[in-house]
Amino acid sequence: CPDTDPRVEAVMSSMMAFWNEPRGTRDRAGGYLGGSGHSTYYETHQHPFLPKPLPPISLDDPLSSRIRRRYITFEPDTGGWNNLRMSLENIIVLAAVSGRTLVLPPEQTMYLLDARKGDTRRGRQYTDFFNLTKNTEFLRRVPIISSLDFLALEGKAGGAVSLDGYNSTMVEHLWNVANNCEYRKKSTVFCEDLYDHYRRFGQLAEIIEEGPVTNCLVFDLDVFTHGEKFIHKLSNDIQRRISEFCGTRTPVYYSQSMHNATVWHFETMDFTYRLLLHYYALIFFTDPQIGNFYKRFVRDFLTYQDEVYCAAGKVVLALQFESHLRSTSGSKSPHDSSLSNSLDSELIGGFSSLHVRRGDLQFKEVKFDSLTWYNNTRECWVNNEVLYVATDETDGTFFDDFRKLHSGSLRFLNDYNKLINLDNIDPTLYGMIDTVISARGRNFAGTWFSTFSGYIIRLRGYYGLSKFSSYYSYLPRKYFMHH
Repeated sequence: CPDTDPRVEAVMSSMMAFWNEPRGTRDRAGGYLGGSGHSTYYETHQHPFLPKPLPPISLDDPLSSRIRRRYITFEPDTGGWNNLRMSLENIIVLAAVSGRTLVLPPEQTMYLLDARKGDTRRGRQYTDFFNLTKNTEFLRRVPIISSLDFLALEGKAGGAVSLDGYNSTMVEHLWNVANNCEYRKKSTVFCEDLYDHYRRFGQLAEIIEEGPVTNCLVFDLDVFTHGEKFIHKLSNDIQRRISEFCGTRTPVYYSQSMHNATVWHFETMDFTYRLLLHYYALIFFTDPQIGNFYKRFVRDFLTYQDEVYCAAGKVVLALQFESHLRSTSGSKSPHDSSLSNSLDSELIGGFSSLHVRRGDLQFKEVKFDSLTWYNNTRECWVNNEVLYVATDETDGTFFDDFRKLHSGSLRFLNDYNKLINLDNIDPTLYGMIDTVISARGRNFAGTWFSTFSGYIIRLRGYYGLSKFSSYYSYLPRKYFMHH
C-alpha cells in the first residue's frame, strides 16, 4: 500500500487477507487426492477433473509457451458488477476443471461501472478488478489471454478460430472489435460480431439458467469415463445427492464431447444462458474432495487488486478507532462496553455494517425508507455503535430517520475521502471497497435479492465470521442465514 506506515501495512496485510498465500499442500496437491472409491488410484495419478498445472512459468515467457491450446470463451453478463463476477467465477472454475485457457472478452463499458468524468478510458476489463494476470501460480492452472492474443494465435489458417474465408473488411472489423467493443447493435464495434465468430468454431455450452427448464452441471468421474449410459449405474447415495443439489433442475453431465472441444463457448450475454448463479449452486462434483478443492481455489485466487484491500483496510482501522474512542470516553451505558470487547483476535468487528441497496433493484418489496430499515434491524446493533453503510443512495438526507433513532454514528465511504485519497481511486472500485469493509463488521444486515449483499456474506464466511452474525432487512428473510 503506497504512502502507508510499514507497521500499519503489516497489520492490514494480516487483517485483510482471507486467502492462503502460499497455498498449503492440500491445495497444491489436490490432483493427487482421491475419493468416491478412487482414492488408491488417484493418490498416484492425476484426476481428470484436476488437470496437472503447467510447469513453472515467468510472465516474460513467450505467450505460446504458457498457455494450453484448448480454450474457453464467454460473453460478459449484462448486469451489474456482482452479476458479472458470479458469471466469471463459473467460467474460471470450468476453465480450471477442463484444463483450458481462458479467453477474456474485449474491453468494454460495464453496466453501472462508470469511469470518472474526463477519463479517456471508458471501458474496463476483469483484470482491472481481480488480480488474475500477475499470479503465476494461478496462471499455471488457468492461463489467460486477451481476445487480441487469441486472434493472433488462432486466427491464422488452420487455427481454432481461423479468419480465413472473410474479406479484408470483415477481418479488420473483427480485429477492431477484439480490441474494444460495445454492446450496441448499431455500433461499428458490436461485441456480438466477435462472439458469433467464436460460436462458428466452438461448441456452444447449452447450460440453461433461466426459463421453464433449467440445468445444473454435474461432474462425475464414471459418467465422464463411460458415458451417459452409466448414469443409471450411479450409487443410490450419489443419485440422492445429485437430486438434492439440482432440485427441479435437469442435470447436464460433463462429457467427453465437452472436454474434447477445442473451443468451448458460453453465450452468457443471452438471457437464457446467463450464469447468474453462484458456481457452488450451479456446478456439482459427486466427489466432495474435488468440490472442496474448487471452493478453496476460488477463495485463494479470485481476489481483488491490492488497491481495494489497502483502501478498505484503512477505513476498517478508522472505524475501529472511532468505536474505541466512543466506548472509552465519558460515562456510557453498560451496554457500551461490548463495543471495545467486540474486536476479536483477528481484528474483526469494532463496528457493524449494512448494505442499503436503492438504485435500479427491480424488487420493490425490499426497497423501503430508512425508518423501516432501522425498525427492521435495530436489535442487530448495540447502543452507541458505529455503523458503516454501503449504499448506492446519493441523497444524504435519506438516512436522517435512521440517524435520529440510532445512538451511534453512521459512516459512509465518502467520509474517508482524505484518509484513502478517494478522489485518486478509480470510481469503478468503490463498490468493491464497500464490500470488503462491510465484510469486516461485527454484525451485518443486507438487502435481500442483492448479489452485492450476498457476496459480503460470503466474504464474512471467508473471514471466519459466524453465519449468525448476518441478517437481511427484509423481514420474511431476516434470519435466512441462521437456518
